[in-house]
Amino acid sequence: MVASAPIGPRHHAILMDRKDDAVRVLWMLPRNMWTANISMRIQWSSQARLVRLINYINTGRK
Repeated sequence: MVASAPIGPRHHAILMDRKDDAVRVLWMLPRNMWTANISMRIQWSSQARLVRLINYINTGRK
């Protein structure tokens, strides 16, 4: 999958190495949904993993 890197090359490399659904769904989301409360909008079996990934990204941005 080809995706742009909205959060920088280091995080981009980490995310693109992951082959799970959490990353694939994450890259398909519009930019305005890149928030820590994303699990409230998306109900799925891997939402806990997605929240951990979002929190990691948000921490890296500060």
